[in-house]
Amino acid sequence: DQLSCHLYHMYDLPVHNMNSINLITGTDLEAKKPGAQAVVRALRILKLFSGKQIHLSLKQVIHATDLNRTTVFRLLSTLVDEGFLHRQSDGLYHLGPALTA
Repeated sequence: DQLSCHLYHMYDLPVHNMNSINLITGTDLEAKKPGAQAVVRALRILKLFSGKQIHLSLKQVIHATDLNRTTVFRLLSTLVDEGFLHRQSDGLYHLGPALTA
């Protein structure tokens, strides 16, 4: 994924493929640059939309990430604002134009 590779290069971390994202914890990135925790959390949210779960509610994302409601809502809102996710009128989220184009 081009976005993830760009973000990992930004933090001077080696990326061989998307599976390497599982090997990097928030604390690894936090040691590199301030604000990295939010990047890791946003990437983990985006990873939820692969496979069978292509539409998720706020509650489902909260449950899957084990983050508090305010944090998840803030991250989802930012991902929507930047075009990485789209929020439907029924409140479900799915990948947005920045990732599907």
